[in-house]
Amino acid sequence: DEEESFNSDDIKKSLQERRIYMNLITEQEIKAKLSVRLKTERRKLDKSQQEIADMLEQTRPAYGKYETERSLPQALGIARMAQIFNVTADYMLGLTDEPGAYNYSTEAVNLLKIYDKLIYSKEVIK
Repeated sequence: DEEESFNSDDIKKSLQERRIYMNLITEQEIKAKLSVRLKTERRKLDKSQQEIADMLEQTRPAYGKYETERSLPQALGIARMAQIFNVTADYMLGLTDEPGAYNYSTEAVNLLKIYDKLIYSKEVIK
């Protein structure tokens, strides 16, 4: 039996074909939608970037990167944005055009904090 080998171009092409077939949203599409929605929702509240950054416990430059499509927030940041703007996380990320309000429970926010620590920390859990 001859083993079939794949190079990275084959893998990339296969992944691209699957994404197109499944109509999966791209990172750039999420950044674009998030950017527009952050600006729109922030202006509805008549808040500055600094005020929203403070609510998110982030710096103004870090928050500014979300509005200019240069960065994506972690899960906790998205949850907090949804809370601040009284919309769903799906709406903020462009997965739906229905803003629908959702109130995250304290327990849900705490679970997201733990998730972010597990995913983004370099500490090994024993």
